[in-house]
Amino acid sequence: MTRDFEVLPRRDDELHDKAMSLREFFGISNRFQFDLPSLIEEKLVGKILKSIGVLKLVLLDVYKPKASVTFKHGECILTVETEVWEFAKQGDSESIFKLAHELGHLMLHNKHEQRFSDPKQSYVNFIKPDRSAETQANKFAAYFMAPRQYMRFCDTHQDLNQSFNFPLAFAYFRFGLHRQDQDRKPKMRCNNCSAEYSQYDSGDAGCPFCCQ
Repeated sequence: MTRDFEVLPRRDDELHDKAMSLREFFGISNRFQFDLPSLIEEKLVGKILKSIGVLKLVLLDVYKPKASVTFKHGECILTVETEVWEFAKQGDSESIFKLAHELGHLMLHNKHEQRFSDPKQSYVNFIKPDRSAETQANKFAAYFMAPRQYMRFCDTHQDLNQSFNFPLAFAYFRFGLHRQDQDRKPKMRCNNCSAEYSQYDSGDAGCPFCCQ
């Protein structure tokens, strides 16, 4: 179990937008699969990040939380167990999700001088989901790996895994977010084929069923 922190509430739309901003920064807006460790090394490590300072990467042979982000005194350190980093380089979906989760902390929680994903500290018994640092980071990672506008290509957990290299262990969670997104978004009806759909099904492309 991981220590959780209570943070400022964030709507799912904001979490998705933050994830899409990072994809755009990485230059992978339209890509389904990518080498996340290489992107982190090329685009983030050693760079001065706004409101954070220089990001440092530390790889350890044995690291109990597997991965964590630490903010302290204007410094940001991404610590990752070497095995997780190497597995992510090889395309292991759960390792990639772990890194995306930590990037969520980096993007969302950089004003908090504390360590995220640290099991050595006392646990918080209950935090509302919209104020949970861990829930927010999980949602960020889910949106980062499988953006809303592409979920229409996935009907099953296996589709999600094969299309996005999304970890099956979090597939139920991602489809849960998708259902919530669909329920919140007003429905539209295509003038051409009369099909009902939401903006998340189509992005800006119009009706996903007849492409009109």
